[in-house]
Amino acid sequence: MNWYDDDLTEIPGADNLHDAQGIIAQAQQKLAQIYRSDEAAILVNGTTTGIHSAILGTFSPGGKLLVPTNCHRAVFGAMALGRIEAVLITPEIETEMGFAKSVGVDRVKKALIDHPEIIGMILPNPTYYGTTSAVKTIATILHEQGKFLIVDEAHGAHLRFNDKLPLDAVAAGADVVIQSTHKILGSFTQSSLIHFQGTLIDIPKIKSFLALLQSSSPSYPLMISVEAAVDIAYEKGEAIFEAIHNAHCDYCQKQDNNAPIILYQENETNQEYDRSKWLFHTRGVSGTEIETLLAKAYGIQCEMSGLNHFLAMTGIGTTPEDIKRLTQAIDDINKKINTGQIKKTPDPVNPAIWENINLEKALQTERPLWEALYASDKETRPLNQSIGRIAGDFVIPYPPGIPLLFPGSRVSPEIAAYLDHLLSHDVAVVGIDEKNELRLLKKEPAKMEKKHQGQLIVIEGVDGSGKQTQTKLLYERLLKAGEKVMKISYPRYDKKSSAMVKLYLEGAFGKDPSTISPYIASTFYAADRYASYKEDYEDFLNQGGLVLVDRYTTSNMVHQAGKIKDQAERKRFLDWLWDFEFNLYQLPIPDRVFFLNIPPEINQKLIKNRKNKITGKQQKDIHESSPEHLLDAYNSALALVEEYGWSEINCVEENVLRSVDSIHQEIWKSIKESKTND
Repeated sequence: MNWYDDDLTEIPGADNLHDAQGIIAQAQQKLAQIYRSDEAAILVNGTTTGIHSAILGTFSPGGKLLVPTNCHRAVFGAMALGRIEAVLITPEIETEMGFAKSVGVDRVKKALIDHPEIIGMILPNPTYYGTTSAVKTIATILHEQGKFLIVDEAHGAHLRFNDKLPLDAVAAGADVVIQSTHKILGSFTQSSLIHFQGTLIDIPKIKSFLALLQSSSPSYPLMISVEAAVDIAYEKGEAIFEAIHNAHCDYCQKQDNNAPIILYQENETNQEYDRSKWLFHTRGVSGTEIETLLAKAYGIQCEMSGLNHFLAMTGIGTTPEDIKRLTQAIDDINKKINTGQIKKTPDPVNPAIWENINLEKALQTERPLWEALYASDKETRPLNQSIGRIAGDFVIPYPPGIPLLFPGSRVSPEIAAYLDHLLSHDVAVVGIDEKNELRLLKKEPAKMEKKHQGQLIVIEGVDGSGKQTQTKLLYERLLKAGEKVMKISYPRYDKKSSAMVKLYLEGAFGKDPSTISPYIASTFYAADRYASYKEDYEDFLNQGGLVLVDRYTTSNMVHQAGKIKDQAERKRFLDWLWDFEFNLYQLPIPDRVFFLNIPPEINQKLIKNRKNKITGKQQKDIHESSPEHLLDAYNSALALVEEYGWSEINCVEENVLRSVDSIHQEIWKSIKESKTND
């Protein structure tokens, strides 16, 4: 066949992919019959476009989609384009090798109970690694509730052709199935198929998005290659994939499971495994090293590799001789490792790394995915300076193309550590440049809207950081400069409104601050601030006065949010606190917050001999007497500096405490510059 002769356009008789009524329609009808779907459509922009169209054609903006965290980036791209919200669930994880396996039925059921507003679900099956989920059961559960199932079957276009392979998604009852025929069946790269069935989806609407997102000049060679590849698979696929499946089983049975390189087989989830994927687990050698060795020394090109694994993909063109070459090469490499001809190295993966990562939490966005993706105000920063910042783009180890960060999600220490680990072992990560920098949203003051005529400036810090001293110095200097200024220190221990604060700090409700609800403790301090605002400075501030405060609502944010380890719960608390103090109590929102940064190891020395502010005695309050609480508060403050745009004053240089005056001068300079800019 001369492909140039078939590189046509929509001339008479050649039909039109986006309004198929002739030969393309006939080909698509045949493809649907082979796969036993209601309708099929050829894709010329890959499975990515099929996924985009399926999601955009079934959801309106704000709709909720149930999404396993191991979905391909195309899923999240569609969500950004359509402003669709994700309800994330985590699959079972192969912790030793670090990849996602099946999506548990119980997790799907729980998500549907917790989020009844979910409209449908997308499920990758089989995974890049060959693991599968109970698609038929999941489809039934969804259909019973009137919800639909989209299956990303990019790596499973071959499943239809042999009964020993896992059940294909069309047969399992999925409503939309997208397949990359180019991955295993041998059609041209970029060509794929999408299948439709059932009455829960609007097929014409999905097709309208296919026409919108695909080329208006679809490649006829691509379309022809899909039909040809499926025809070959229909004719010869059963025998070819039978041989591949049996060879995989045979090698698993005969291999030495203590060898440095072993062929993976799924034994734990009771789900079928796609044995067309020859996934090898490496121990004592890196997967990337073995992939390179196979290519250079044995002429075998693998699909991908990771820290402790590599994947050899078989397909419609794989012969028994190909598999024999692969297994002989693996046996030879194992022998060389065992005899010292190939040097062993420490395992590059600590299984605990995977256990420290909760992707459901890591991928939660604090700004909408689409908003963060479209934002123009971004900057790049080294990975080690990105912790606590909000990502401005996807960060994706590739392959397999599963995101670790979304635009709008916060970079956690665990994710940063894992990314650093990947990069140190030369794993390609899309979204991190050659300088190991990633794109972040620029820091901006969060929620600091002005609601008063004057100015409210807060001096914040953990216990012993010098807040009182710096507030006093600033007050005196502003007075000298002729400013209309007032100074307040919280809590006001001499006032009745602080009674609950004193009981709390004296340990009346418990000696360990972590055992006392941050919500309850926050109300004690807020009541004192409300009384002070009404009694002392409401009129003064609204008449244009400048109010300096030593501690404020910001102290609740520092000390009480520091008690909360779960990041999603911490965000809920901070949102609640904001609403409670600034909306319900109508307290003024600060114009500036200065955080005096003194590391805990130095701070502990400073408060060692300080007297209790309530009793005047040496005994510390429950905050001061708990190093754990002060450390949590300090870490909370560092995150708040990033999140809320506070001005950070580093009070220590080269492990030496700066002078009181130099700290004051820095604060004063910042205020003067702010006034000049205003």
